[in-house]
Amino acid sequence: MPRGVRQFDKVRVRALLRAAHEYDAWWVNRRPPRFGDLGTVVELLNGEDGARRFVVECVGADGSTLWLSEFCAEGLLL
Repeated sequence: MPRGVRQFDKVRVRALLRAAHEYDAWWVNRRPPRFGDLGTVVELLNGEDGARRFVVECVGADGSTLWLSEFCAEGLLL
């Protein structure tokens, strides 16, 4: 993942590195993220280990949130 990822960039899920239930920290997901899903970076975070983390939202055709999940850089493609 390039270092220049910014808020509101479009990203694609490249890998799911945790169990599905661990991607629903905010209890809003209608379904877990899937490989290949397209989403928007809504927040940039610094993890406890100093690594950059990304909060990504994926919306359905009607504009409602399908999932809101936190990813490490290895899990996403810009």
